[in-house]
Amino acid sequence: MSQVKKLIPLFDRVLIRRVVSQSQTASGILLPTKQEKETEAEVLAVGSGRVSRSGTLIPLAVKTGDVVVVPQHAMSTKITLGNDTLELISEDNIIGILKSN
Repeated sequence: MSQVKKLIPLFDRVLIRRVVSQSQTASGILLPTKQEKETEAEVLAVGSGRVSRSGTLIPLAVKTGDVVVVPQHAMSTKITLGNDTLELISEDNIIGILKSN
């Protein structure tokens, strides 16, 4: 995972890893899950923010470590670092942040 720390997104970009949910029976058999319209993703790195028309830097609402909801077919750039397949997306494509109680 040290390669992820070397990739720093620019501006309003966010580096994510999609969280794959699998259903499992009590005996350990993995069941296929239906494809959902939105999926969860872990935020691995964030850019510095977007620049407003007046030149002010607007920081991003998400931060490293957040779990976010992203549409399954969000516009993204797929990146392979080592054995990890990651995605680089704009913060505009993030629907929301999931908070634990």
